[in-house]
Amino acid sequence: EVRCNGSVFLVTSKRITLPDERKATLFVMRDMTEMRQLQEQLYYSDKLASLGMLVSGVAHEINNPLTGVMGYTELLLTKTEDGSLRETLQKIYHSAERCKKIVENLLAFARQRPPQKAPVLVNELIENTLELRAYWLRSNNIEIQKDFQSMPYIKADPQQLQQVFLNLIINAEDAIMASGKDEKLLKIRTSYDEPNQRIVVEFEDNGIGIPEDILQRIFDPFFTTKPVGKGTGLGLSISHGIITEHGGLISAKSTPGQGTVFRIELPVERQE
Repeated sequence: EVRCNGSVFLVTSKRITLPDERKATLFVMRDMTEMRQLQEQLYYSDKLASLGMLVSGVAHEINNPLTGVMGYTELLLTKTEDGSLRETLQKIYHSAERCKKIVENLLAFARQRPPQKAPVLVNELIENTLELRAYWLRSNNIEIQKDFQSMPYIKADPQQLQQVFLNLIINAEDAIMASGKDEKLLKIRTSYDEPNQRIVVEFEDNGIGIPEDILQRIFDPFFTTKPVGKGTGLGLSISHGIITEHGGLISAKSTPGQGTVFRIELPVERQE
């Protein structure tokens, strides 16, 4: 169905034949947009929960043999003095250690539980999140430039914040790849606004950018410009909710053709 303003919306219709001499037919239509959105939200929530269980199971299966690889490698290191062999064994150990760290990050991200706030170092959390996307960033030749300032702990749910950071990194990847530019760049900056007792995190990409009319709607639930099957329209909405729940702010500014900057501000608890 099409509204008078040209927008399209989903309806259900029912035809009723009037029992009089006019032999007219009455059509009753009902706007189903909100109901369909709620159905989609339930579907994606269930899908994410199932995905979390799958990731958790796979991660545990990978974690066990990795522990064995690291243990036996350490044992071999204690039994050889051969320099070349030790160098090879150390490479094996560090590679397995890196895999184990990625698995631990996946487990933390997939774990379903109520929000639990604890002291968090944001710089460290961003590094862990980048580890989760390291393969895709390398595969797409996206350069990461980090400018991290020393910052205090904040009280936050680390898994929820990691979800926000991951959403922003993936969105930046998509925007960069869609631009077709030879130089693919994602800058991540952190700073401490001591007078206002807030930390600031910025994700700046050199992707396609976002037009002004779309920029105003990016935090709306189910709003997406991605093709069907490529995005749910929930990532930025969920991120906005998480940051708001933490007493913070999330905003975006963009120049079409040049890129986008997402800015997050989070409060630091004052020390009495």
